[in-house]
Formats: sequence, C-alpha cells, structure tokens
Amino acid sequence: MPANLPRFGEFAALIAMLTSLTALAIDAMLPALVTIGRELGVQHDNDAQLILTTLFLGLALGQVFFGPYPMRPGVSR
Repeated sequence: MPANLPRFGEFAALIAMLTSLTALAIDAMLPALVTIGRELGVQHDNDAQLILTTLFLGLALGQVFFGPYPMRPGVSR
C-alpha cells in the first residue's frame, strides 16, 4: 500500500465534515431568512424560501461539476 494514501479514519472524518456543512449552512441561514429576504428585496415573504432552494441546487450542481464531470474527459474507452 502506498504511504501517501490517507487512512480510512481520516477519509471518514473528512466526508463527515463535508456532509455536516449542508446542515450547518441551513441552520445558520434559517434564523436570518426573513432578514436576508428583506435585504434582497423580495416581494412576498414566501419568496425568501427560494434562497434555500438555490442553496440546495448550488450544493447539488457543485457535486456534479467537481465530481463525475471533470473525470469524464479523462476516462478512456
């Protein structure tokens, strides 16, 4: 086994921290959602919920563009 590979415990800790960022982002954003919506100038109070939708879309698209998409050109068939 090559010496430069991380151990399983380090990998598991890294994945756990990355996964917890989603929950942390939502927990930090929810109490300030009304204020964020007011600062962005939304017309209706419920439109501020689109901020959470944008957060989830950004997280999902980030996984696509930094995950399988960059690996695609390097795959030989």
